[in-house]
Amino acid sequence: MTGLAAKRRIIEGLCRGLQAAEPRARVHCKIRKQYRNMAYWLRDDMRPVELAREAIAAAGLKPFDHVIRGGTDGSRLTEMGLPTPNLFCGEHNAHGPLEWVAVQDMEMAVATCVKLAGLWERKGRGGGKSEIRISEIRKKAGA
Repeated sequence: MTGLAAKRRIIEGLCRGLQAAEPRARVHCKIRKQYRNMAYWLRDDMRPVELAREAIAAAGLKPFDHVIRGGTDGSRLTEMGLPTPNLFCGEHNAHGPLEWVAVQDMEMAVATCVKLAGLWERKGRGGGKSEIRISEIRKKAGA
């Protein structure tokens, strides 16, 4: 038993154990799907990540892989068939009341995106599972 199914069973078991230990309490265990880690889909075709690394380097930055876990738009878009790895952000006081990003970071992000668009134009066609089919993505999204 591995992955999310195993974690689900553990949580459900803990809830049952807590309910048995304290019969006066009401324990409800509700687990719902929110988003998956984009790595599940990107493993099949790493071109988006490889091209992102190349674009970051072409913009004059040193690519740095940092695994994050969060409910990003990129996770949902990747699950729907549009591989969308996170590029970077300023990450200054992330998710706190004093979160900020420097103008220079934003400029580098724009330069990276421009480089990435050019790389996809030259290198991204064919040969992989990450071909963008907007009609399929809209269908999955219910649009």
